[in-house]
Amino acid sequence: MEYKKFAYLIEKKRRNEEIKVEDLMHHRKECYHYAKVNKLLPFLVSVVDKYPCEDDENYKKQWKEEALQAILREYRKIPLVKALVEEAEKEGIKLVFFKGYILADLYHDFSIRQSGDTDIYVSKEDKDGAIKLLERNGYRRERKLDKEQVLTYCYYEGEECFHKIELHFSLYEDMEGEQIEKLTELDLTDQNKLVKINCCNMEIYSMGHREHLIYQMFHMIKHFIYQGISVRYCLDITWFLEKYGNEIDMKSFWCSMEYLGYKRFSQVFMSLCTKYFHLDPVIYGEQNYIETEEIDQLLQDLVSFGAREYGKDVAHYYVIFNILYEKLDKKESRADSLFNGEIIDYQQVPKEFQDNPKLQERFLFVKKLGLFH
Repeated sequence: MEYKKFAYLIEKKRRNEEIKVEDLMHHRKECYHYAKVNKLLPFLVSVVDKYPCEDDENYKKQWKEEALQAILREYRKIPLVKALVEEAEKEGIKLVFFKGYILADLYHDFSIRQSGDTDIYVSKEDKDGAIKLLERNGYRRERKLDKEQVLTYCYYEGEECFHKIELHFSLYEDMEGEQIEKLTELDLTDQNKLVKINCCNMEIYSMGHREHLIYQMFHMIKHFIYQGISVRYCLDITWFLEKYGNEIDMKSFWCSMEYLGYKRFSQVFMSLCTKYFHLDPVIYGEQNYIETEEIDQLLQDLVSFGAREYGKDVAHYYVIFNILYEKLDKKESRADSLFNGEIIDYQQVPKEFQDNPKLQERFLFVKKLGLFH
C-alpha cells in the first residue's frame, strides 16, 4: 500500500539510511503530492533525483524550487526571532515558545521543518511588554485574525506577511467547556516548570517537557477531530521522546491522558511511531504499546491528512462528525467532542456532507479512538 511505502520512505530519511529506487513510491508525482500535503517537501527533497529520468520532470523541478523557498524562508526568519528573544531577556519578559522551534531543532536541520507561524505564550503580567516588544520590532497587529486570547502579529516585507506570530495568553485560545477546564487544571504553563532550551541558535523558554508533551497530544487531537493531522507529527513526537523522554515522568503523563480521555488515541499514536518510526516503547512505557488494526488505519488517515482529502469545504465542517454521531448511533442530534466539550447542532451541516460515506467511515474511526463520548 502506497501510504505505508510513504511512511517507510520518511523513516529511511529520518535515520539517514540510503534510499534506493525500490524504496520509492511508484510515481514521483504521487510522492510529491503526499510530501506537499504533509509539509515534508524540504525534508524529502533529496529523494527527487532517485526517481528514473523517464518520470515526470516537471515535478522534479517544482519540488526542488518549493523546497528551496521554504528552507530559505525559515533561515531568514531566525534573525527576527532572535532579536525578539534577546530584547525580551533584557527586559525580563518571558516569551514561552511551544511547538515550532522546539520541534524544528530536533530535525537534522531546523529549516526543513516548515512552519506557518510562530506560537508564543506570555503570562498576563508580561502581556503589555510583549505587545510593545513586537510593535517596536516592526510587527503589525492583524486585528481581523485576533481572538480574545490570541493576538496575531505580522512582519511584512513589501506587501507580503513574511513572518506571523500568534501571541497566546491561553494555550487553548478561546475554547471553553469541561475538557478545557480539565486541561487548565494541569497548569501546563506553570512558571516554576518552564525550561530554557538551546535550539535553532537561540536560548528560549518553553514548557516543561512533560507539559509540552501533554499539550502536543491535545493539539494533535484537536486538529485530528476538526479535519485531520499530517504524518509529520510522527516525526515530531518520535524525536521529542527520543531526546526528552528520559526527563519525563511517563507514569504521570499517562495518568493525565487517562484523566483527559486521550489514552486510547495516545496509545495507538505512539504504537504507530514504534511500528513505522522505530520509537522504542521503553521510552513511553512498554505496557502502553498495543497491536491493533487501528495503527494502520491511523497511518492512512495521517498520510491523507484526514478529512482534508475530501476537499476544503468538507474539512471546514467539524460538525460533520456530530451529524454522523446521530445518524449511526440513533442518539440525540447533538454530541460532545472530548477536546473542549463543545456542543454543536448537526442541522448546521449541509446534507451532502451528512451523507458522505467516507466521512461516515472516518467518524466511526474517530469514535473508536475514544475521541467522542
